Amino acid sequence: MADDGGNSNYNAMLASVQHRFSHNFTLLANYTWGHCIIEGDFNGDLRGAYYQNPFDRGADRGDCNYDLRQIFNASFVAVTPKGSSLASKILGNWQFAPLIRATSGGAINVTSGKDNSFSAENLDRPNRVAGTPIYNSSIGPQLAWLNPAALSPIQPEPWEPRT
Repeated sequence: MADDGGNSNYNAMLASVQHRFSHNFTLLANYTWGHCIIEGDFNGDLRGAYYQNPFDRGADRGDCNYDLRQIFNASFVAVTPKGSSLASKILGNWQFAPLIRATSGGAINVTSGKDNSFSAENLDRPNRVAGTPIYNSSIGPQLAWLNPAALSPIQPEPWEPRT
């Protein structure tokens, strides 16, 4: 299934700084803040479904799979000086260039794995249980994971045969 009716938008801001020092050193850093919103994100599989309910695309409007809100990159280039001595000829003109990249976490899409909606898509998302924290951080605030008790599968509509 391929769909040409999807809609997405991306807004971002990029700030960049570059400084060349007097001798053999260069520093480059940039920061990007961006936000991508899409209806029915493409997952790279032309066989798969993209919508929980193919008749309501707007219900799947949300963050893109590849939405990284904050990205920071930095590089520093140092070149060893070149000289006339034997050591300088061997060790001269080498480059040392460490790269640093830090990003915020990506979006997640929690599905129940059951087709309680009878849409034949198996993309049903669970309901949020009121009053139960969505994250379980029992081992510390920096190490949190989804709390399964905060999610419950949607309940199927009772089926009645037509008369």
